[in-house]
Order: sequence, then C-alpha cells, then structure tokens
Amino acid sequence: MHELAGRGVELTSWYCKPSVAPGPLRREYENGVPIIVPPTIEWAGPIGKVLTRLGYWFFETWFMLRQLVDKPDAILVRDKYWGAVMAWAVCRMANIKLLIWVSYPYPEHDTEESENFTGWRRLMKKMRAWLGYRMLYRFVMPRADHCFVQSEQMKEDMLVWGVPAQKMTPVPMGISRKVFESVDLTVPKADPPVVLYLGTLAAVRKLDILADAFKIVAARRPDARFKFVGDGDVPEERQALSRAIDQAGIASVTEFTGQLPMAVAWRHVAEAAVCVSPFRLTPVLRVASPTKFVEYLAFAKPTVGNRHPEHSMIARESDGALTVEWSGEAFADAIVWCLDHPDEAAAMAARGRRWIGEHRTYDRLGQLVYDQLVRVVGKP
Repeated sequence: MHELAGRGVELTSWYCKPSVAPGPLRREYENGVPIIVPPTIEWAGPIGKVLTRLGYWFFETWFMLRQLVDKPDAILVRDKYWGAVMAWAVCRMANIKLLIWVSYPYPEHDTEESENFTGWRRLMKKMRAWLGYRMLYRFVMPRADHCFVQSEQMKEDMLVWGVPAQKMTPVPMGISRKVFESVDLTVPKADPPVVLYLGTLAAVRKLDILADAFKIVAARRPDARFKFVGDGDVPEERQALSRAIDQAGIASVTEFTGQLPMAVAWRHVAEAAVCVSPFRLTPVLRVASPTKFVEYLAFAKPTVGNRHPEHSMIARESDGALTVEWSGEAFADAIVWCLDHPDEAAAMAARGRRWIGEHRTYDRLGQLVYDQLVRVVGKP
C-alpha cells in the first residue's frame, strides 16, 4: 500500500479483517486506510463461531455493495472467497475493474491441514478448501481483469484452473529499499563462525533436517556454532526442534534466541558466516516466495537453500547462492563448503546482494504493480 500511495494511487476504500479478540463492530486504520473489523462472538461456543463467520460475510457483502455508490476505478480483493464473488458481481454491474491478489494458497493449505483432523473439523477444512478452489480459482480469477500471484510457480499452477497467463503478474517477496541500503556490510562475523536460520520454527517446515545437517557440520567443523532466530506458532514446536538438537548431540553449540525485534534479528544475520533456508516442497510451500532467502542475500550472506522454484531461480539468475537436495547431508556439504572457502563464498554472496538490489526491493516491485494498475484501469 505504501508503494502504491507514493505513486499517486488514491486508496480510499476499506477492507475487512477478523478480530483477534471478542468485540463489537468497529473501524480501525492502517496506513490511513479504514479497516472494518466485524463483531466476534465468543460466548456462544461453536454457535458463536458460526455467527461470527456469518457476520463477517454479511459485512463483507454490505460494504462491497456500497461500492456501487462509491464507484472506485478498481476493486482489489486479496485472499477472499465470498468477497471475490461479490466484488465480481459489483464490478460487472458498475463497470469497475476487478483485480484479484492471491498472496498464499489457502485452499491448498486447508486441504493439507484437513489431514490433521477428524470429524466435523476435517469436514469444515475440506469444505473451505473446496470453496476456495471453486469460487476463487475456478470462477472469479478467470473472469477478473487482472490477477496478482505470489510467484512464477503459482502462476504456472493457476493455468490449470483456466486463468489466462496474460492476466497474471507474479509479485514475489522482497525487501524495502531503505533496509537494503542501510545494511552495514562492515559488521564483523562472529568468532567462532555461526550458521544461522531465521524464521518460523513451525512444525510444517520440518526443521529437524537442520538438526541432521548441523550434526554433520559439527563433526567436520568443530569450531562451528548454530543459531535459530525465531519461534514456533506454539511452544511445542520449538520444544520438538530443541529435542532433535539434543538427540543430535549438538545442544552445547546451538542457540535458540526466540522471537526478536526485526532490527535485532537482522543484527544476528549480519554476524553469521552462513545462512540456511530450508523450504520443504509441499503443495503449499512450493508456490511460496521465501522472504528470508531474499533477506539473507540482501545482507550479502553466503546462503544455502534446498531446490525450490524460487530458491533455484534466484540462485541461477544471480549466481549468488547454493541450492541442494532436501537432505541433511546435502545441506551440510554446502555449509561446510562455505565455511572452508570464505573468499569464494563472500564473492558469491556479493553477487546475490547485487541481484536483490536490481530485482527484489519493494520500490521495484511496487512499480511493477503500479504499471499493471495503469494498464488495466486505463489511466494514470
């Protein structure tokens, strides 16, 4: 939003978001844009959850219908199913351009998550996934004026749902120009050398592969230290990873920092010798655009990721990172190479940083989105 507003796009509309705590209907503001927070009903148990969801859809419908009167140049709907259908109807009635933004494959996520449940919860997950596939992917996106998607891989996957390639623009994750230019490349590396992972410790990431990799690295480079910057969605996820580290026999050389302010986390990145980005190839994660891989390279860090559509594309085009098979041995071999060849690894990382500056800062990505808005809407 900041990048678009800075280019003269008038963001006068609103969006709905669920409340994180019980409460009545209210209005908040974020970057000057009004946010409608529908009421959340907790006192009625499961019935309250149903009423909360129905209320969410009601207000989403009501405020979308108001656009028949407000008549913006375009309506952009991000990651909503019913809201996308209502926006399509309103845009066609009012001759307004419809833009869809899919920042995350929620239908695939619900399909994957449904396997973790039984009974009515499993049924609800599957039903929500079906609605996403049919309402958003199959019905609205092929009929939209333009769609923004997360990655080139997501664009390719959307072709099977009938979305024309010329109607899709991948907008991957990046880093702000301000942060990129403020990176202090003179920060000394930690001694002994640190191998760092930054990000969520969520169980879905299967980070026990790093326990296997770090065990091998520790045997070949006894001076190496290992650091996890971040936390799980629930305490049990960090505890499970900590047990894997204990079982690998490297607890004495491994640090868990927990969740940190971003500026502090980036300081840890700046001091690391090697950074790792394991991103498992699941239907959900294979279409993602890994933010941390981009951030590591912005900090000119020798970076090791597994073979993944975005990892592999960036590593290939920049010649600035290493990608390996999904195995502890493969990660360990690449990490040890970086530690054993510091000058070559630093040159590789410098190439990676240069590529990020040319392709993945948010001012460049914002210009990409702005150019598509001008083209679709038909006026500057």
